[in-house]
Amino acid sequence: MNNKPRILLTSPPRPLGMAFGDSEICTSNSALQFTWAQDVFRLESMLYHNCLDLIAENISAPTTVLHYPTLKEFRKELGKGYDYVGFSFSVPTLHKIVPMIKIVRRFSPEAKIILGGYGTVLPDDKLKDLADHVCREEGIGFMRRLLGEPERLFRSPVCVYDSYIFSLKAARHGVIFGALGCPYGCDFCIPSNFFKKEKIYFYTDPKKLLEDILKQRSRDPSIGTILILDDDFLFDEPRARRFLEAARGSGKFLDIMIFASMQSLSRFTFREIAQMGVSKIWIGFEGKQAGYEKLKGGSFRQTAEQLRSYGIDVIASMIIGYDYQDEQTILDEIEDLILAKPYLTQIAILTPCIGTPLWEKFEKESRIRSLIRDDYRFYYLWSLFEHPKISVQKMEYLQRRLYHREYEALGPSLFRMFYTMWRGYERLKDDPDPVLHRRALDLKARLRIILPLYLVGTLFISNRKIKEQLKQEYAGICKGIGRPHFLLRVCVYAIIPFILWTKLRFHFKRERQPFVKRREYNTK
Repeated sequence: MNNKPRILLTSPPRPLGMAFGDSEICTSNSALQFTWAQDVFRLESMLYHNCLDLIAENISAPTTVLHYPTLKEFRKELGKGYDYVGFSFSVPTLHKIVPMIKIVRRFSPEAKIILGGYGTVLPDDKLKDLADHVCREEGIGFMRRLLGEPERLFRSPVCVYDSYIFSLKAARHGVIFGALGCPYGCDFCIPSNFFKKEKIYFYTDPKKLLEDILKQRSRDPSIGTILILDDDFLFDEPRARRFLEAARGSGKFLDIMIFASMQSLSRFTFREIAQMGVSKIWIGFEGKQAGYEKLKGGSFRQTAEQLRSYGIDVIASMIIGYDYQDEQTILDEIEDLILAKPYLTQIAILTPCIGTPLWEKFEKESRIRSLIRDDYRFYYLWSLFEHPKISVQKMEYLQRRLYHREYEALGPSLFRMFYTMWRGYERLKDDPDPVLHRRALDLKARLRIILPLYLVGTLFISNRKIKEQLKQEYAGICKGIGRPHFLLRVCVYAIIPFILWTKLRFHFKRERQPFVKRREYNTK
């Protein structure tokens, strides 16, 4: 007989979005933060609270994980009897879990409630009446101590998410947890300050990380890029080089996405980054005078150009609202970033997050707006502080203006990705490294399938300059690898009804909602 306590771990409930009383950022659709200004070419990605799966996979108690249940589905699951109910939440989703907590108190009063996630940066007086336990640390160790379980080897859960274009599923991606935290300690960063500038590695040996990447691919061959969750994958150079050697020795191109800083990138050649199997890399651009240590590593523009030449997409994050910036400074900086031609761009307003040095600084200067204290739903989105040179309304206007400017200058991210694939193929097709050569052949095969999208895409682009650019790119790629098969060129027009539906859906703000996911762990 199993006398171990039964655990239920859950995310906030669906539906999500402004139509349901949430802030705009309260969504599972992560790609909207990059492409919301790109009209029908918006990319959509449904992300889940995989930290719950991470914990469930690494404790021995029987555990059920729910991703985005409705309140009704949550109530039904709760009726199966649980000793602990844990909630993963962020500050702007606090209001989403309060009704769930009330359901637990009413229908399962004997169950202990656990709160976890970055929402726990809120002070005790905001959370003490909601929970029996609050986790403000790495969750696996916390749960093992709470349940009296011993340490054991780390196991990676199988986590996937899907991305969409034109309301159609375009790709499936894997997720692997590499590490938590970052030693840089940037003043605005919750993860770095939450973990006290320490880096917590889940893999003691990078070779084991490689094994789990390959294992995940063998379990689900439909997986494309695998996202490694680690705020700076290249921070520990010796460790990253051990991974590089393992990747070289595997004989396979891994197709991974990583996060890295300019400083850590500068320690490696661009060829080495490609040999690691990197196909996408997120780099912080932040602000030209932001002054963070991680930004010291050379020219962002030149770095992005070299990475693209190896077929590696660059995702850039820019922050507006630093004290040194005025309106013209911000407009100049977006032009600098546009010259780097990133695949995706995140443009965020500087946010004084609770628990960070920036919050403490603005608190002392009495610059925090009352809005955040009155309603946490607006946390992380709007301008939450008083800027010395730019009004709140102007700051929010500038954020939207910059997104539109980026799209106007660079066109849809979808085609930026295609052209980077083409550049990677051109560079690597004759490479003596068998892994990189195989990568080139894979890029060529993918391009031959997706190339007809250029024919449809140009029909829905009003920007004449971008339209002409795409036509030239299409002609150049066709010259290099041959025109797509006639049937593909004809069949691609079948997606036009989906494009029109997507345009209508976005016009009426019909955002995609996540599906509920239920997974059981340790039931045998």
